[in-house]
Amino acid sequence: NMLRRIVAEGHELANHGYDRVRLVKFTSQQFRNDVAQSKNVPEQQSGTAARSYRAPSYSVAKSNLWVHDVLLETGHCYISSIAPIQYKEYGLPDAPRFSHFRKNEQIVSSPR
Repeated sequence: NMLRRIVAEGHELANHGYDRVRLVKFTSQQFRNDVAQSKNVPEQQSGTAARSYRAPSYSVAKSNLWVHDVLLETGHCYISSIAPIQYKEYGLPDAPRFSHFRKNEQIVSSPR
């Protein structure tokens, strides 16, 4: 199995969502469902957990910071989805430009 081989060679299994919809279009429940659907098959095939998440178009915004809660609930430890800019409906211009902890130091957030 190709996924098992990739993980065995030291690569990390990550998640990019199932529908590849910008997070600003989701409710928290829709996002939770999308994450669950996109994690299930790769985790079963690889035998390891997907602990990282990258949102389509880096679409984290002030209006959806709840994504961190959902990712923690679904076993993620890292998110690389914050654009430290303001672009149309997403981005966090005041976000740190380097990796940092979010949600009481439970999840590492890295800018794109």
